[in-house]
Amino acid sequence: MFLDFYRAAGTPVVAVHPTATSIGGVPAVPTLAAAEVDYALVAVPAAACAEVVRQARGVPYTQVMSGGFGEAGRADLEEALVAAAREAGTRLLGPNCMGVYCPKGRQTFVGGGVGPEGSVALISQSGGLAGEVIKVGERRGLAFSRVATLGNAADVTPAELLGWLSRDPSTSAVGLYLEDPRDGLALFSALSSCPLPVVLLVGGRSGQGRRAAASHTGGMVSDARIWQALADQTGATLVTTQDALVGALAYFQAHTPVRSPTPPPPRGASIRGSAGRPGCWWSGPAGAPACSPPTPSTRRGSPSTRSLTTCSTTSGRSAWAPAARWPTRWRSPWAPEAGPTSSKR
Repeated sequence: MFLDFYRAAGTPVVAVHPTATSIGGVPAVPTLAAAEVDYALVAVPAAACAEVVRQARGVPYTQVMSGGFGEAGRADLEEALVAAAREAGTRLLGPNCMGVYCPKGRQTFVGGGVGPEGSVALISQSGGLAGEVIKVGERRGLAFSRVATLGNAADVTPAELLGWLSRDPSTSAVGLYLEDPRDGLALFSALSSCPLPVVLLVGGRSGQGRRAAASHTGGMVSDARIWQALADQTGATLVTTQDALVGALAYFQAHTPVRSPTPPPPRGASIRGSAGRPGCWWSGPAGAPACSPPTPSTRRGSPSTRSLTTCSTTSGRSAWAPAARWPTRWRSPWAPEAGPTSSKR
C-alpha cells in the first residue's frame, strides 16, 4: 500500500527484502544497508525492528511504523529500538506511527497523491487523526508545508519538531495533537519561544479518551487544567475537537503571512498605544512605519481568543514580526508571563 502511495506521489523508492529482486514492480535490495536512501520506513514485527534499524547507518531518518512497543506494555522493545537507532546514528520517528506528509518533498502516507504546497504544519501522535486532518483540511482549503506523525515519540519528540518548525521559513502556523508530550518542560519551552501561532488538541482529556490514549501510544495525559494552564501561559490556542483544529489552522493560514527566508535587518521598533490598546510598528530605513498589524480586541487566552473570533496572534507578539527580529523580546501587556504552572486554578 505505501509503495503505491509513494509511486503515485512520484517519489523515488526502493524496497528491502532478503530474497526478492522486486516487490510490486519496485526494485528491491537484500538489506537496508544496501538501500542508499535518506529516509527508511520499517514495517516488520516489533521484536525484529531493532535489528533492522541497526542496519540504518548513513540513513538520516528512520520511521518505524510497527506497533507493539511501550503502548503494548513492551517498554523493553522500545528501549532496544532507541539504542539501535543511536548505535546506527539515525534519528527515529515512532515507533507506532504513519510517517511524514510533505507536498514539496513528494512524501506521503495518505492515498490519492499529494496536495498543494502551503504554510501549515502539523505534529501529531496519531497517524489516523493526521490523515483525516490532511484530507478534510485540503478539502477546506488548507495547504500543508509539513506533517509529521510521531506515535510513541521514543526519540524525536513533539517539542523538538516544534522548535525546528519555529525556524522554518515555509511554515506560518502549527497544529499539535498530543497524547504524551514525553518531556513537559521541553514542550513548555518550545511553545513559549515559538513565534508562530500554535493550535493544540490534546487526547485523553476524558475518561474514555484516557483509555484510548493509553492503548494507542501509551500516553496518559489527563488533568485538563494542566493543558489549559499551558495554553494560557504560552499563548497556544487550545481546541477540543478535530474540526476545531482544522478551522483554527484555516484561520491562521488566512491571516498569518509566510516569513521571508532572509528578512532584512530591522532599524528599530516602537510600541505605541491607541484607545487603550497596544500597537506595534516597525520603523523602516527612513523611519516610516513598515507595517502596522491589527491589534487583538480581546485578552489573549480569553475564551473568545481561543475560539478565534477576533484573534490576530496567539504568541503575544506581532504575527508580522518573528521574535528573532526584535531587538528585545516584547510581550503584550495583557499576556500572562510564562512561568511554572500549577494544577490548581
